[in-house]
Amino acid sequence: MRKDGDNNVFTENVTWILDYPVYQFSPAGLRFNRELPLTIFWDQDRIPHRGDMGLLYNDGTGWEPVPVAPDYNKNSLSADIK
Repeated sequence: MRKDGDNNVFTENVTWILDYPVYQFSPAGLRFNRELPLTIFWDQDRIPHRGDMGLLYNDGTGWEPVPVAPDYNKNSLSADIK
């Protein structure tokens, strides 16, 4: 799902190939007063990436991608979390 500048909502079915763990932050519904940086590292030797790395968020109604900045030299990705 995505919204445009006029708040129109667009949805489409997308298949995600997930090779890495799912992290759960709690309590459910947790919100911050401002966006905070999050960096997640992966073990390139144990489970090397085979494509673009990304981050998905599930708000309880479905999964949506989060804009990330991957750093393939440091085996990490960073995102601002709301």
